[in-house]
Amino acid sequence: MRWFFAARSLDNQQLIDKQRLEMDYCDRFYLTTFSAVLALLSLVFLGYLIWQGVEAFTGFSPNGIPQGLWGFFGGVQWRPEQLDLFGLLPLLSTSLAVSAGALIVALPLALVTGLVVAELVPQAMIARVRGVADVMAALPSVVYGAAGLLWIVPLLEKIPAFASGLSLAAAMLVVGLMLLPWLVSVVIRAVHSVPDGLRAAARNSGASTIQIWWRVTLPAAWPRIRIGVLQALVRALGEATAVCMVAGNSPQLSLWLTDSVRSISATLLLEMGFASGRHGELLLSLGLVLLAMVIVIQLFILRLRRFQGEQAEKNKESYSRSLDFGSLAEKLLAGGLMLIAGAVFIAWAGSLAVIIFKGAWVLIFNAGHLVSMNMLYSGMVSAILMIIPMALAAPAGTSIAVFLHYYPHRPAFISRSGLLIDSLNGIPSIVYGLFGLLVFSRLFGLGQSLLAGCLTLAVLLLPELVRGARQAFEAVPPRLAPAGIALGASRRQAILQLAMPAARGGLMAALCRGAGRMAGETAPVILTVGIARSLTRDISLFHSARPLSVHIYFAAQEALGSSGIDPVYAALAVLTGFVLIMHFLAYAISHQGRKSHDSD
Repeated sequence: MRWFFAARSLDNQQLIDKQRLEMDYCDRFYLTTFSAVLALLSLVFLGYLIWQGVEAFTGFSPNGIPQGLWGFFGGVQWRPEQLDLFGLLPLLSTSLAVSAGALIVALPLALVTGLVVAELVPQAMIARVRGVADVMAALPSVVYGAAGLLWIVPLLEKIPAFASGLSLAAAMLVVGLMLLPWLVSVVIRAVHSVPDGLRAAARNSGASTIQIWWRVTLPAAWPRIRIGVLQALVRALGEATAVCMVAGNSPQLSLWLTDSVRSISATLLLEMGFASGRHGELLLSLGLVLLAMVIVIQLFILRLRRFQGEQAEKNKESYSRSLDFGSLAEKLLAGGLMLIAGAVFIAWAGSLAVIIFKGAWVLIFNAGHLVSMNMLYSGMVSAILMIIPMALAAPAGTSIAVFLHYYPHRPAFISRSGLLIDSLNGIPSIVYGLFGLLVFSRLFGLGQSLLAGCLTLAVLLLPELVRGARQAFEAVPPRLAPAGIALGASRRQAILQLAMPAARGGLMAALCRGAGRMAGETAPVILTVGIARSLTRDISLFHSARPLSVHIYFAAQEALGSSGIDPVYAALAVLTGFVLIMHFLAYAISHQGRKSHDSD
């Protein structure tokens, strides 16, 4: 009898093990298929873009002048409406000039500010100071573009050499100021990665603090800073909204700082929505050129990261500081560097204060009925463009992150798709807008509508949520899920009942940051949702609409040189305030999650 019950118990356990194994196989099959489909869609879009872009050169001879491939890459005029000429050089030279000028503006300030913060700010305050830089980096590009129109362009117009403030110099300054907080955060993290042993050896050899900074800290941190600079270069090359707002948008071949110019990304934003025929095909060629430049830089970044991966893990240690500045000249130099870093943070705080307080004043005391109704309408459209993409992307992003983190035995091409998803984080948003216009608006027949915009933003948000979810799972104690499996739970049960609750804080923080990004996206929204001249029509998923970011984009340009800038400040205050709230929530949730993990 005892033997009978023991055999029955063994059969039940074998049945449970078999069901658990089948469940794991089903989960693995679903997640593998899902990840493969996403990777395949990315490759199909790239192939379609290459096919359309290359096909545009076949037999191309406008006005009897053979143009073709050489005429496109070597042409010095972009006049699609009047002369039917499509020369890449004016647009490419502007993209490269704006990117180089922005880095020249941002990188020295970022090196000084990041180094001073990392070396002199108390350890307990560094995370908060770095959080300020992260918040400034998260502000939408339309906010920087509007600030450039309201503040930088009028200043340039006062210089006699500038016929108009809308110029290449304005684009360089605005994009450079937009890249500055990102680079400051990169420098702070890079300086923290430098091992204390290098500093101690230099200090013991008699080097002063300035000498240690210049000869030890910066050279040791430069490999990580270099990756951040390349990422900033990708963002500058793909920036469309801010460049459109301040560059003047004249497609001429000129590198004079005072001239009006237009970049590749700005041309896509301005012309892709209405172009057709050969014009539309050659705009796809522009997108292909932009994507090719971005992919080359992304591949170089991946190679650098692979080379530095093990070293980065070894350098995670705290360090002590020494404030021995040596001679009077070094003390004066250190004081000047501190003043520069302080001026950067004061400028950030001051600009945010002006936008929020002036906008709040307009909303409370000076907003008329029409302004209030426009803000309410745009706010509702922005809420739709935020909620629906998050609802679509959150389950997919979390599933991919679970698969990449908790299912180590997977096909090799799926592992490479994880690298592909990481690389998609650096793709400019204008490329996603191009994808949404081609696939959702034209191929699926949705036209320029809210639904097409929601689907496009869901695709754009997906890589960011995958990265945030993976970071959340990496913060979970690594033995938690294996312990549940060892106690008899299936892999799915261990993930859903143990790992997911432990990673809830990181997942919520990723959603908050994603919400802030969705609220400020402009270029892909203009391409897929449209511009909706009327702000009083009913909101429908199948019609065009104007969210808050697009409203700021047009209102700031219309208010340039006029007195009607109060509605612009009101819209800027609402959008900036929402982004700040989302990132403060993300910071608070992440901080609380880290405290709970440390206590465990």
